[in-house]
Amino acid sequence: MRKFIFLLACSFIFIFPLWTQQVIENPEKPLAKNAGRAVTLKEVMKITDEGTDQYYFKSPSLLHIAPDSSIYVLDRDQLLQFDQNGKFIRNCFKKGQGPGELSYISDYLLTDKNIIIHNTYPSKIVIFDNTGALVKDFAVRIKASSSKLLALCGNDYYFLTASSPEIKGEEGVIDQPQNIVSLLEGAEVTKDIGAFPIQTYIRNSNSGGSGWISLNKFITISFKREYLFISHTPEYLVKLIDMKNGMVIRVFRRKYERVEPSSDTEKSIRGGAMVDGKLLIAPAKKFVDDIVNFFVHNNELWVATSTKEKDKGVLIDVYNYEGTYTDSFYMKLPGRAEINVTLPDSHVVFGDFLYAIEKNADATYAVKKYTIGGQRKFP
Repeated sequence: MRKFIFLLACSFIFIFPLWTQQVIENPEKPLAKNAGRAVTLKEVMKITDEGTDQYYFKSPSLLHIAPDSSIYVLDRDQLLQFDQNGKFIRNCFKKGQGPGELSYISDYLLTDKNIIIHNTYPSKIVIFDNTGALVKDFAVRIKASSSKLLALCGNDYYFLTASSPEIKGEEGVIDQPQNIVSLLEGAEVTKDIGAFPIQTYIRNSNSGGSGWISLNKFITISFKREYLFISHTPEYLVKLIDMKNGMVIRVFRRKYERVEPSSDTEKSIRGGAMVDGKLLIAPAKKFVDDIVNFFVHNNELWVATSTKEKDKGVLIDVYNYEGTYTDSFYMKLPGRAEINVTLPDSHVVFGDFLYAIEKNADATYAVKKYTIGGQRKFP
């Protein structure tokens, strides 16, 4: 018996490092001497639906830039493709249930040659080449309430999956797992990469009804097609996943002064569920999420934070691949109070340009391209 206990203890000694990852602690201020400056954004291109009957911006929501700088915008029953100059090329969305046909797109990826689309109902991957021709179409079988395509690494497709929380108590905040899994084309079984919980407010009613609200966002961005940066906590923390090896290889953060909500509408989060005939509203938040978005610029990770200054915009922290806090700057759209980087799917940094989906005062939409000036000379 003692021998068994000794062997078990030894097993924990060797296994424990696989479960934990030492956090890289960065100081409050970065290495760059000119950190905290405001960069200049200049509009160089705008795409609207004025004067055309080929497409219509109803509620554009997901913006991606292809390696050849062509622009893709997801809208209702539309996946619109434009060239790098904003000229309309085609609508890649063909509604239906057959091969190459789509009903609801949860996300899509762009490679050098292909457009990779995750259709939710029915769950399948549809791949077109960059001329719009169908390459392949295959079913995706994932056991989860929801799934979202994150990345492609080799022949493995990586998804974020989540299930409805198990509501046992009457009311409270729980950690709801968000799982990253990989799936090889044609495989029936997924491979678990890890669980990354977000905070969720749950409530039961006396009548038997229940509901829940996610209190913070899960933010992710791919890096060099081999890695994923993720943020899944309200507090400042970044994790780097090596997709090839299926593990977290780096965790880092910096000393950060948390930001209180600026208005009553930001203090409470409202959900779509009704409990006891009333709209479910989570308790007021003491602080907003520290991280609101990720961008990748060359070999750097840009972390958009909740820190804002009226005359400068949103504070962007800059890290290298090793998790070192190298620089920071403020970014603001011309003529606007701030860049709404809290909408990760609507803003993309590609090269030295920022692309943004913007809603105008008259409820129309435009896709704009900005140069990012004031580039750093580090350090």
